[in-house]
Amino acid sequence: MKGILLTLISLIFWGSAGLFAKLATNRVQALVAGFLSLVAALPTMLVVAYLEGYPPQTILTLPAGVLLAFTASGLLTALCGRSFYFLSVSRIGTSVSTAIGSSRVLIAPIAAVFLFQETLRWNIVLGSLLVFSGLYFLTRE
Repeated sequence: MKGILLTLISLIFWGSAGLFAKLATNRVQALVAGFLSLVAALPTMLVVAYLEGYPPQTILTLPAGVLLAFTASGLLTALCGRSFYFLSVSRIGTSVSTAIGSSRVLIAPIAAVFLFQETLRWNIVLGSLLVFSGLYFLTRE
């Protein structure tokens, strides 16, 4: 139950992030807004990790491969993904940018089939088709 509650809270936060991004990019350059959001994210993440019972020294005991994987994830998501997201919100608006950006959920299931030999179930295929059809309608004038 706690996992579902955390997911719903995350949904609210991610949903409101686009609104704050639009407000921020109306006043400053998109990349400045993205950078400031990253600066605010680090201390927040440290506090949440501590409250969840993960002491900071846990990071020092991780294997190098795990540190590298998390570093790559952070660079791709927090740095690159957020930068392009803030740029897109400033140019095409929150509703279209967030809807298109939400299609990122398609990448992991497709990649997991090839990288981890996971099974592509019917509900994932159907959901992917629905997302792709939604993207098609979003890009129509």
